[in-house]
Amino acid sequence: MNLLIANGMMFFFQWFFKGDIYEMLMKNFALWPVGMDYWKVWQPISYGFLHGSLPHLFFNMFALWMFGREIEIRWGSKRFGLYYLFCVAGAGLVQLAVSTYTF
Repeated sequence: MNLLIANGMMFFFQWFFKGDIYEMLMKNFALWPVGMDYWKVWQPISYGFLHGSLPHLFFNMFALWMFGREIEIRWGSKRFGLYYLFCVAGAGLVQLAVSTYTF
């Protein structure tokens, strides 16, 4: 439930506060290729809480609720939270590796 709330709050800030706040979110929390001016070390995790559109948010959160709920019941909240962050970071690192070799 906390992950759903965190993702929803980030989407709220991302889409309803245009201008300086939106620009700050994108520069600091979106995933930028290593070596770009905006790249930060925390972005392989923080990008996982940003979403490009309402359908993107909906389907990601629907999948999280649908599958994550059962895993969290079996594993517990702490273990599931670590798993979620590990998966987000792993996907971010793979994306960084691919973007490094395609540019």
